Amino acid sequence: MTDLPHPLEKYLLDNYGFDRDRLERLGLFLLGHLLMDQRLIAAVAADMVKKGSGSYANLSLAEWQDIVALAAERTFLRHLNEAKARNVIPDRILPIAEDANRGRDTFMHFGPTKAMLPQYKGLDVTTPEGLRVFLDDLLDFLNAMPFPVI
Repeated sequence: MTDLPHPLEKYLLDNYGFDRDRLERLGLFLLGHLLMDQRLIAAVAADMVKKGSGSYANLSLAEWQDIVALAAERTFLRHLNEAKARNVIPDRILPIAEDANRGRDTFMHFGPTKAMLPQYKGLDVTTPEGLRVFLDDLLDFLNAMPFPVI
């Protein structure tokens, strides 16, 4: 094993115009998107329990794992739509999730008409300003979507 960077690292960073700071901000944005997805899955799974047995206490670990697995089978957009349909996400934070997902999708599913770098509210999230706006809104999202208790 070596501490030397892989020869492809420089190419990847150069290809997207990244330095290590921009790469770190991209990573934080993607981790924030993942955290939102986990909260959506938890909210949907909790609602499934409420409408089923009514309480975690009535479930075995295997049953709970099956419910979470079922809720997690989908994409972020499907989780978001399911959360909306079940009325378990406050309307005021829907735009946060929608814009973050749009930004992630434009980066992960590149096409000739899409921005090459992820944007949130029209700001490049690999810049300090863009990431700050996203993280401020992510904090609002997380405060509005705590892990559910049944």
